[in-house]
Amino acid sequence: MDLWRQTRTIQADSADPDAITRAVSEAVSALGGLDILVNSAAIGHSGLIADLDVAEYQKLMDVNVRAPVLFAKAAIPHLSAGGRIISIGSGLGERVPFPGVTAYAMSKAALTSFTRGLSRELGPQGITVNLVQPGSVDTDANPADGPAADFQRSLTSLGRFAKPSEIANAVVFLSSPAASVITGATLTADAGAIA
Repeated sequence: MDLWRQTRTIQADSADPDAITRAVSEAVSALGGLDILVNSAAIGHSGLIADLDVAEYQKLMDVNVRAPVLFAKAAIPHLSAGGRIISIGSGLGERVPFPGVTAYAMSKAALTSFTRGLSRELGPQGITVNLVQPGSVDTDANPADGPAADFQRSLTSLGRFAKPSEIANAVVFLSSPAASVITGATLTADAGAIA
């Protein structure tokens, strides 16, 4: 597997099962197969369970839980030995340090079980399945200078947000031959927030 041989970015609505199937088919057509699937789409949610809007909750689960399952289902027939499936979770899937993120945390915690179970299913084929769990990452949706940034930094050992490139580096590592024996694992990249 040559990681840098050929890549494509394909945009799809992760809440739409048909769009997921089309995206994988488009990738296979463009690339002649698949080596790596990275499930990175997600939506956030904040609010108390007592105030939960059922439609918002359903969309959260559709994008954060169902989509990775459906992307994997569509990709598996096109992956061979050495293939990789990597999902992006959240440190909130393991530790919930404040109220108001229960539904989101639950959606990300589901990815841990999905990763472990799927690694058992695909291990005999030589395909690895892993999870990267970032903490606070400096993005447009969660800027390092945003209203909750000081609090988020206070939760970390390093006292800072991760950069998107640092999370990408974790994915690159898990995609590489150096990680060929790592499967069913969670790589936490959260600046020490769950330490």
